[in-house]
Amino acid sequence: TFFKRVTITGIAFLLFLVFLFYNLAKLQILGYDYYKDKVYDQITTTTPLRAERGNIYDTNMNLLATTNTKWRIFISSKDIKTAEKETKKEYKKLISKGLADILGLSESSLLNKIENTNVRDVTIKKSVSEEEYNKVLKFIKENKLERLVFTEAQSSRYYPEGTLAAHVLGFTGSDNQGLYGIEYYYDKELRGKDGYYLYAKDANGNALDTEYSTYIPAESGYSLVSTIDKYVQEQLESQLETI
Repeated sequence: TFFKRVTITGIAFLLFLVFLFYNLAKLQILGYDYYKDKVYDQITTTTPLRAERGNIYDTNMNLLATTNTKWRIFISSKDIKTAEKETKKEYKKLISKGLADILGLSESSLLNKIENTNVRDVTIKKSVSEEEYNKVLKFIKENKLERLVFTEAQSSRYYPEGTLAAHVLGFTGSDNQGLYGIEYYYDKELRGKDGYYLYAKDANGNALDTEYSTYIPAESGYSLVSTIDKYVQEQLESQLETI
């Protein structure tokens, strides 16, 4: 009958609404954290900032292990081109001339790199000194190029006394982690805490305004004073070599 058909249709529609609201509730309430994290991962980019490992000294404060830090300078040619279109400023020439003067490179070569690439990581110089690094930072700040020109610290472990007490001091791996000896045993204290720079990006991968960014600075590791006496150790190792 007509009444029966209307009743069945109404029940079917009601069940459909229940099913729809159940799935909406599942997405918005039960799955909120999961989907929030998924969206967050898609719109954000994180750049790690490696902590500087602490020094190791002998009992008389002679340096036995330290960290040499060099910096890689790189640019985002894609964002430079986008910024020029949006602001009508000649960022390509500004950046090419500025970095060329600071780093002792060819201005025309840098300009060619920017014009013929369209990526977010173009290395300009792999290893620069602290003096050059500070000049680059000043150049970036003065010209507001924080989203176009970047620096990345690259650290390596250095032992000023060569192989002296090497079996005691140990060594580190490529990820700044202690793998043997004192470097391994006191790794947690020496390695510090890495930081990061996190920023939001739009659908085209362009960085959004600074209000969406987060900067957590790296915390350097603690230095350590050992009971090793450099002079005594040198004499002992010298005598052992004669045996």
